[in-house]
Amino acid sequence: MRFLLRIVVVIYGLCCIAALSWLMWRGSGWFGVSDPLAGVYAIALGMPWTLWLDRVPGNFFLVKVLAITVAMAINYSVASLLTRRRYRRW
Repeated sequence: MRFLLRIVVVIYGLCCIAALSWLMWRGSGWFGVSDPLAGVYAIALGMPWTLWLDRVPGNFFLVKVLAITVAMAINYSVASLLTRRRYRRW
């Protein structure tokens, strides 16, 4: 069971990387017109920490991308800590 949970954590990490690259590629308009809904997947993967982004004033793209990245890193670290093997000390 633990092996299956570790696979889920790795898939979550890959989805986070894909969502952040999609956000940077389409959100900032690297190859043409920017997409205003490019961050939906990244915001959903960074929940519940990304709910605080509404309180950030203005349109600071890099600050919000950094906050989403930190939120994903927190979620990934919590999930990997919960799925690690616990050794008993006698």
